Amino acid sequence: ASEAKAKELGCNVTTCVVDNAGFIVETRRMDGTRPLTTYIAHSKAYTAAIMKRPAKDLIHWAEGEPVYFNSVAQMGHVAIVATFGGMPVRPAQDIIGGIGVSGGTPDQCGAACDPVRVRDHVRPAGPSRLRRAHPSTGNAGL
Repeated sequence: ASEAKAKELGCNVTTCVVDNAGFIVETRRMDGTRPLTTYIAHSKAYTAAIMKRPAKDLIHWAEGEPVYFNSVAQMGHVAIVATFGGMPVRPAQDIIGGIGVSGGTPDQCGAACDPVRVRDHVRPAGPSRLRRAHPSTGNAGL
């Protein structure tokens, strides 16, 4: 769904979905998207999952305490970023992962990573977990 929204907005994006520990579940890069967006989308998704909030909510912290923020931002296995385009995945009460979108403007990335768009990655029954796309169907709603 993030790719459909990106097309609607006139941009090409990379979408990354991570589990609650920030490890990649799925990454998709649209044709024509810059290769570096793969790493940026992962950082946005990682930030949302690890910090348990939208990545944009960290902007005030990054601006108010830049030295401390930059120190913390490098502590994990992926950089923490303060920007639009990273949202936690929360089908119920618990955050089970994050989604990150990169390749457009901040507003385009924010619109394309709407948390509702990741609903196809959540199993409707049983424990809340992200799932990989089925190989025969492709992106399973990203």
